[in-house]
Amino acid sequence: MAEVLGLGEVMIRLTPPGALRLEQATTLDLDVGGAELNTLVGLSHLGVATAWLSKLPDTPLGRLIASRARAAGVDTGPVIWTPEGAPASTSSSRAAPRAGRSSTTAATRR
Repeated sequence: MAEVLGLGEVMIRLTPPGALRLEQATTLDLDVGGAELNTLVGLSHLGVATAWLSKLPDTPLGRLIASRARAAGVDTGPVIWTPEGAPASTSSSRAAPRAGRSSTTAATRR
């Protein structure tokens, strides 16, 4: 049984490799995170039993999110699966100081 239960949304972050801008990229790195899930992962790494309650679409992206959480030691048993919807997403570009460009981030929510 979990010592800590986290509630909240998670996002998929799409980031171009290196210092490329989003519009220049032909591939994207995919990461999963959000304040609540990140906290649970950190606690899990410290040996605390954690579980996460959220609503995810029963789609490949939703299953990817749950899989990443489980791989980090978070119990996803409380997750509510729904046949509709899409996870929130963000895209970001890393700063390129030599090119005079700062980091950028854009979020998409449904």
